[in-house]
Amino acid sequence: MGTATSDLQWMVCDNPPGYREPAWKRSACIDPGGTVFVSAAMAGNEQRAFLCATWDGDVPVILDSHHIFLPVWFLAREFPDVADLCRLIERRVRTHFGRLV
Repeated sequence: MGTATSDLQWMVCDNPPGYREPAWKRSACIDPGGTVFVSAAMAGNEQRAFLCATWDGDVPVILDSHHIFLPVWFLAREFPDVADLCRLIERRVRTHFGRLV
């Protein structure tokens, strides 16, 4: 499992009016290879998503401020109910950092 490094580019979206979600839940990052990571909590259960990723065997994991971040491709594949949101976040992160594929 990797930890957050200066190689990662991070962004945080604003809370919508009336919401008070912590910044780590609203954060995403992109690594030098172009993989976009989001909070594992997006899957509904951070620990469950983490265990799925580690047992999968070939999924990069980032630990930042005691929270797990997983690749959007993994969450979209393993947790289809968040697949559309994963694609949206990935698109916005790539656009923000000019890393379109």
